[in-house]
Amino acid sequence: RTINYNRDTTLFYNESEVNFGLRLPLNFSGGGRFTFLTISSNFFNKGVQLSGIAKKIYQNRNFNYVQQRVQFSSQTQKAVQQIYPHWAQSIILQYRNVINKFTANQFLASGNFFLPGFHTNHSVVINASYAARDTANQYYFSNDFPFSRGYRSIDFPRMWRFGLNYHIPLWYADVGLANIVYLKRVRANAFYDYTQTKSLRTAGKFNLNTVGTELFFDTRWWNQQSVTFGVRYSRLLNKEFRGVTQPNQWEFILPVNLF
Repeated sequence: RTINYNRDTTLFYNESEVNFGLRLPLNFSGGGRFTFLTISSNFFNKGVQLSGIAKKIYQNRNFNYVQQRVQFSSQTQKAVQQIYPHWAQSIILQYRNVINKFTANQFLASGNFFLPGFHTNHSVVINASYAARDTANQYYFSNDFPFSRGYRSIDFPRMWRFGLNYHIPLWYADVGLANIVYLKRVRANAFYDYTQTKSLRTAGKFNLNTVGTELFFDTRWWNQQSVTFGVRYSRLLNKEFRGVTQPNQWEFILPVNLF
């Protein structure tokens, strides 16, 4: 892993961990609505091995931390041609806290809310997220905060994000190639992301706002694995926090479940 120690110094280190925990999945589905609530608690033992200049600033360490997580999702049934359900919510609350040797904690709240669009097969998706961490600088948990698209992620003590998406289908292809890949649909998304970060030491705030569009291809491989990939264009409305700002960003989108 890497971490930006200051504007001119990047630290490198390796991590290893062992964990165990409990997970309680609850199903409240009924009628035409699917509702799930999952509560989990995990105990982690983590080792950190520093390399390079990081050895002169910190020491190798081994510590324990706990992670509490609540996941809630609820959705109505959707038609085959609909991209997302007309009414759905997905919310995650997560808290991490070191329980021995030193101070480090992190809180993340993230939600996605799905609404109907102007056409029966259109979808409006609203994203909202909040993250908070300590400022003791003794350990940094991995940053799971969903930044505005197109920017390099940074880790501030306080961060807020709001996203607005409008998904539309462009073409229901329904064509296959040699029984290997089946192209189900081509769709597009127009989006706006607003992210604000805050430093507790200086009370300074930094905005990371984006507008853009995405083109997705919904496919199925060997009649088994559903795979969605696409291309994204992001227009950065603010400067990067570090480095040179390239306002026009192009990205190739791959599903994480492939890896």
